[in-house]
Amino acid sequence: MEFTSHGYDGYVFDENNQRIDFKGYRADCINDMALQFLDGYDGERPFFVTISQIEPHHQNDRQHYEGPIGSKERFKNFVLPHDLEVLGGNAAEEYPDYLGQCASLDENLGRLVTKLKEKGLYDNTVIIYASDHGSHFKTRNKDSHLNGGDDYKRTCHDSALRVPLVISGGPFSGGLAVDDLVSTESLPKTILALAGVDVGDAMIGENLLDVVEHKDPDRPNRVFAQISESRVGRCVRTPDFLYSVYAPGKDGGEVPASNVYADDFLYDLRKDPWQLENVVDSPDYKEVKQELRKCLLDWIEHAEGYRPVVQDNA
Repeated sequence: MEFTSHGYDGYVFDENNQRIDFKGYRADCINDMALQFLDGYDGERPFFVTISQIEPHHQNDRQHYEGPIGSKERFKNFVLPHDLEVLGGNAAEEYPDYLGQCASLDENLGRLVTKLKEKGLYDNTVIIYASDHGSHFKTRNKDSHLNGGDDYKRTCHDSALRVPLVISGGPFSGGLAVDDLVSTESLPKTILALAGVDVGDAMIGENLLDVVEHKDPDRPNRVFAQISESRVGRCVRTPDFLYSVYAPGKDGGEVPASNVYADDFLYDLRKDPWQLENVVDSPDYKEVKQELRKCLLDWIEHAEGYRPVVQDNA
C-alpha cells in the first residue's frame, strides 16, 4: 500500500487480482473491508482474517506521517518519550500525526470488536494485535557504523525493536500482563497452536501460550533480531542489557549477513532505560559483553548455520 495510496484514498487488489479503489482515510477503508467480510460470513467454516494496516507508517515518498485530518490539533499537547526528546530527529513535528494514526487503529479495532459481538462471534474469536517495527523518528543511525540507508525504523534500539503485542480470546483470556520478552517470530507457531496444530520444532519461535503458562521454568528470557538496509546487524535483548553488532564495510541494502562483525553498542537498561550511554567499550562491562556476545553467536549459528567472528572496536 506504500505504492498505491497515502493517508487518504488509494486502491488494493482482491484475491482475483482485481483493483479495488477506496476513498477516505486509509485505515478506515481497510477496516471496512474486514467488516464487509464479517457481514457476509455464514458461519459454516472457521475463518482466519489478517487486517494488514500500514498505519502508523511513515510515507517515504512524502517524508512524514499522515494522520486523519485534525490530528495536529487533537494531539498538539503530546509528550515525547525521553529519548526522542533529547536526541533530536523529527518527532517534534511528526508526533501529532503519528498519534493520530495510532488512535485510528484503536478506533477501528473497536469497530471490529463491535461487529464480532453483533454477529455472535466475539466469544469464539481470538484477536492478535501486533506490529512489525516501531519508529526512532530519525534519532538513531547517525553514527559512523551506518552503511546503507535508513529513514526512521531500522535499528536495534527499543524505539524500533519494541512493538505492541496483545492476544485476546480463547486460552488467552483473563487480562494478564506478561513481562517476559518474546519475539514476533513466535506468532505463526502460536496461531497454528490455537488451531490445534502442533508443529513442534519444525518452525522457529515458540507457542506463546507456553510462555503465559510458564511451562518451561528454564526458558531464557531474551530475544534476538537482525537489521538490514541501515547496516548488516544482529542484536540480543535481555531484561537488563541490549547488545548489538554490525558488519564493517558491508552495505545493509546489498548483503544479508557477514562472516565478521564488530561491536556496535551495549546499554545497561537498569541504569539507562532510554539507551543514551553506549558502554560497549567500558572495562566495567567487559564480562557482560563477552557473555552476551557468546549468546548472540550461539543464536546466529543456530539460525543461520555458521558462526561468525565478532571483533572488539579498534
